[in-house]
Amino acid sequence: MITDCCMMNGEFESTLKGIKERHVISGSDLLVLTQHCGDRFWKALQAVAKDLVKKYIFEPSGREAWVVVGKARDYRVLSELYCDCEDFYINVIVKRVADLCYHILAQILAEALETYSEIRLDDMRYDSLRAEWETLIEKPSPQKIEKGDH
Repeated sequence: MITDCCMMNGEFESTLKGIKERHVISGSDLLVLTQHCGDRFWKALQAVAKDLVKKYIFEPSGREAWVVVGKARDYRVLSELYCDCEDFYINVIVKRVADLCYHILAQILAEALETYSEIRLDDMRYDSLRAEWETLIEKPSPQKIEKGDH
């Protein structure tokens, strides 16, 4: 059965671990990821293939920030735990029907496959970029939460 929930379980997590070790997605990995994530997996894989996953490294501190370029704007992803997109807020936090959005999955896959753009900037740029990312965040409307749109 193919779902669009991307719910974490042992098989899913071991598949991601195998991809991280091999730096390759196998045919059996495709089956597991499609089974567990449905459209979210294909969107994530497309983001990786189109080089839409960015890893900002600020120097000399070494602070990192992951960003996935989306259709409407850039989305910040924090350590496989949080994304500032509407899908994450509605379906992961509020409704609890998914464990992650496609932006987080794209970041996980890009890092595992070592396929992302690395952008190195001076630490002095961090606060201005963070402020810019904050202004881009759109808060979901109550109607969308009630209707379940994402």
